[in-house]
Amino acid sequence: MIDEQCALALHLGTYAAAVENMLRRMVDEDFSGEKYWLHQVEIRLQPGELSPGVGGELSGWFGDVPLTKLTELGARAVRYVNTHESVGSISLVIDPQVITRIRTIPLPTEAAILPTTAAATQAVIRATSDLEAAEHLRPDTTGVPEDQILHSSLKATLAARRGLVEGRAVEIAQQMQRYRGRQAAISASLTDALANAYLIDVNTQVREKFTSVLPTETDPIEYHDQFRLMAGLLARPDTVVQQFEVASRRAPIR
Repeated sequence: MIDEQCALALHLGTYAAAVENMLRRMVDEDFSGEKYWLHQVEIRLQPGELSPGVGGELSGWFGDVPLTKLTELGARAVRYVNTHESVGSISLVIDPQVITRIRTIPLPTEAAILPTTAAATQAVIRATSDLEAAEHLRPDTTGVPEDQILHSSLKATLAARRGLVEGRAVEIAQQMQRYRGRQAAISASLTDALANAYLIDVNTQVREKFTSVLPTETDPIEYHDQFRLMAGLLARPDTVVQQFEVASRRAPIR
């Protein structure tokens, strides 16, 4: 596996492409800002090592580009039009050996956190109140064995027909489904309100990527703070990039 990865070219893109790529990956991973880093690289190309023109993407389904593809083109760097992140921007696929220096910063960064808005604050207060009110929908499961508590009324009904659960399990599941549905509706409403407050200038596709990343099951106040922190990556790109000024440059490990 190491040999295979070392035989791959490396993708370089714009700031927007890098952040959108991060968001796409975060959807399938546990959210933790400490796990993500933004790299700024300097490359050095000799005359003739940049492939002329700008073409389509060279990568396959997983984005891998073997270095042999660059060799076939007689180049160490190839430009292409990005069709996945920051659609229409120009990205590069390169031989990692052309990298001369790197600077790295962690994402997200407190420097770019967005100031609280009055509309967002009201949305958080409303969501907190609505969630408290929704607690009356939570079914009483006191004394009910764990294996009798199902969150899907369909699963509970099928299990009851097979004699795997008691009749009360169906009632509990129906109540639980209403309870969870109300929670989800409140969370969705809060997300929409925060997106309208902080991401009004961000296009719909990127907004959808963004809002699918943050866990909505958290407390509304905590969710709001995390939203403002992450939204700064999209709304304050210049502030994020400025953080490179205090990051030290280093040579790549060969």
